[in-house]
Parts: sequence; C-alpha cells; structure tokens
Amino acid sequence: MRTYLACMECTVPMETVQEIQPQFKLFCNLLHYLIKNVDDDVICEWELNAFIAQAVTLSSFDIPALVNLKVEKVVRNAVHLATIFMKGVTTALAAVCACYKPMKMDDCTPWKYFDGKLFHSKYILAEKK
Repeated sequence: MRTYLACMECTVPMETVQEIQPQFKLFCNLLHYLIKNVDDDVICEWELNAFIAQAVTLSSFDIPALVNLKVEKVVRNAVHLATIFMKGVTTALAAVCACYKPMKMDDCTPWKYFDGKLFHSKYILAEKK
C-alpha cells in the first residue's frame, strides 16, 4: 500500500488512508492526486464537491433510477472533468496492479464510486450553489 500511495503522490498519513471505506480508497486517492497536481483553474472546490456528492449518493440509486435520471443540460466542463477523472482511474488501476494489488480489485472498479450522468447532475447542482 505504501508503494501505491507513493505512486499516487499521496501525502495523507497511512492511518487515515486505512480508515477510508474500501470502495472509496482509490476514489479518494485519485481526487487527492488531482487536487495536488492539476492546475488550480482546472478543478474548483465546488467541482470537487460534485465528485464527492455523486460518489456518496451513488449507492442510493439502482440501475433503473440512473437510467431514468434526467440531466437538464450538457455542460462541457463537466464532461471534460469526468474524462480527466476516468483517465486518472485507468492510471490508478495500473498503479494498483503494479504494486501487487494492495486493494481488492473489486473495490477499485469505477462503478463503485463513479457514474457520469449522476456526476453531471451533481455538477449542475453544485454550479448553482
């Protein structure tokens, strides 16, 4: 796990990382990485809040509810951030594999903590404050 966290440039103490629910460890590590390494003008605090809100509420949605979720408009920046995030997921998954899988791969799968349409709807809500 220490090697993986080093790959992700994680400066959070190991004790804190171990307290994170397994299905959110990769998600949290990736957001931490993005906050530290992406230009300030790429991701704002309210956009970060949209990522967190969708991850936390995702488990309350079943598949039909997600399919039927209506998004009032497509926001270009939300699509851009979701793309950056999913590229980061791919990189983080590669790091997990390269570090002898310090987390269960089932806990690392993106559908445990990310849905693009739900993120988009939370992004629009966060944008409105």
